[in-house]
Amino acid sequence: MPMVRRVRIVAVQSGIHAQPADSPTHSLEIVAFLTPEGLLHPFPGEQPARRLTAGQEMWSGVLLHAEYGWVLRTGHSEDEPLSRLSIRQVRPGEHLTLHEPDGSELVFQVVNVIPLED
Repeated sequence: MPMVRRVRIVAVQSGIHAQPADSPTHSLEIVAFLTPEGLLHPFPGEQPARRLTAGQEMWSGVLLHAEYGWVLRTGHSEDEPLSRLSIRQVRPGEHLTLHEPDGSELVFQVVNVIPLED
């Protein structure tokens, strides 16, 4: 039976309106564990995550599995609000939504899933 594997998920922000060619690229990078079916797999502890604009880090945080689903903690304190992450399967072309604490939603499209060595 295939094992769960550790991967880096790279996604770029998408939306209803196309971005101009000269606009900075907003991306999200998350390290996670995936099942052979491409589903996020619960793991002990935290995995790194970060959001970038034009290659510059906007924030870094961690991916966590909570009792109500997947969340990103982007602050350095455990008291910081969490952003909820919605995704069905993790594979290129699929979309994920980051539900921010202020109620806004950011939609990203997965462009790459890179296996990582332990």
